[in-house]
Amino acid sequence: MKKFYMILGAALMMSSAMFAQHTIDEYKFIASDVAIEKAGGLGDLEVSLESPEVLANACFYISLPEGITVGYDPDLEDDMIALNEEMCIVKGKKAHTVQYGNAASGYMVAIYNTYLDEDITFKQASGKLVTVTLQAAEDLDNGEYEGKLVNCDMDNFTTDLMKKNGWSSKVFPDVPFTIKVGTGTGINEIEAAEDGWDGAAVYDLNGRKINGKPAQKGVYIKNGKKVVVK
Repeated sequence: MKKFYMILGAALMMSSAMFAQHTIDEYKFIASDVAIEKAGGLGDLEVSLESPEVLANACFYISLPEGITVGYDPDLEDDMIALNEEMCIVKGKKAHTVQYGNAASGYMVAIYNTYLDEDITFKQASGKLVTVTLQAAEDLDNGEYEGKLVNCDMDNFTTDLMKKNGWSSKVFPDVPFTIKVGTGTGINEIEAAEDGWDGAAVYDLNGRKINGKPAQKGVYIKNGKKVVVK
């Protein structure tokens, strides 16, 4: 894997003839929602491609909210990005290459082949392309945050391989996704609770089940939410 740093967006890269028999709205990216158990934790963003035909390359630009970054593996000394072998060719002499890195407004990922004289296509038309592991900052509050995939301006892409292959730029709509931080306990908020105890699933903060309304004041978990008994 190789890193690079550029101001780029999100798009698919393909020869100019590929759209001859299909309309632009038949090509799209799909971004999964991301679940991160707690602040400082990790969660996976899966980016998939839907296409009416088998393509050779793809490029997308991830816009992330403040406090969310792409994860870094200190053992590998590399960002946490993995190509999907069911979709991409990742072994052997002729294989796909992934380039990535921080840009001025987000994070760029480009998947393409390294051969100038031929297209090394994906194994199938549609499917998961890549998993990008995201990390929440240690001081980030629990809650829902919004990210998105943004269109890539290939006119600004200066990689020689891109230019020599003559790949064209197509405009795609932004693809939003949700990042949920604080998903590990299922506890979303604290509220005062005076009724509704019959049949409720109630636990103390040590995980012990309690039948009915607790006799003592304190904080408990009722139906997956923190509640205060006064």
